[in-house]
Amino acid sequence: MRYGPEPERALIHGREARLYALGPETPPDDLEGRQPAVVAWCDGDLFYFTASTEMAHEELFRIASSVYPPSRDP
Repeated sequence: MRYGPEPERALIHGREARLYALGPETPPDDLEGRQPAVVAWCDGDLFYFTASTEMAHEELFRIASSVYPPSRDP
């Protein structure tokens, strides 16, 4: 399913991930607010989704990658 603009593709321990950039700042009176940065990927039956309206998708990608121990093979 598509979320926002075209995603950047990456791998998180051998699993395809999609990264969406943080949206631009919005005016204080905007009820919907800023589009969050998102990193999403599947690992078997599990779907992982991280989002933030403050951190960039590059930071979320580093956090998402830390879900797996360093010694785990993809």
